[in-house]
Amino acid sequence: MNKAIEKKPNDAQLHDVLGRIYENKKDLPKARECFEKAIALDPNYVDAIGNLGRLIFNKAVEEQAAANDIADNKKYNAEIAKVKEVFKQAMPYFEKAHQLNPTEKSYIMALRGIYYNLNMNDKYDAMEKKMEELNK
Repeated sequence: MNKAIEKKPNDAQLHDVLGRIYENKKDLPKARECFEKAIALDPNYVDAIGNLGRLIFNKAVEEQAAANDIADNKKYNAEIAKVKEVFKQAMPYFEKAHQLNPTEKSYIMALRGIYYNLNMNDKYDAMEKKMEELNK
């Protein structure tokens, strides 16, 4: 993949694919770097936008799961506040990906989860309605 990128350094798709490779290897900082490079090359490259959103969203989900194991209410609330900030970081990527591809269910599901966790009920309801319409 690196050789292909050497030949075509401005190919957003190649950077996105390399990002997915790093993600599968659990090298998330490198994956993020590749997705960001792909987006820098093509700001409307929906796959890279969704992939970066997913990377951040998954981090929030992992942190939320860890927070759920905290018995001390004060510590739990502090960790959940941090988790919400990570969900907020993922939100603009999924909103843009959804804008570019409004029928992609994974974007709608992610937004639904983000809006739920951020208590954005109106936006959650809108995504719920969109999902129902797509499932008809």
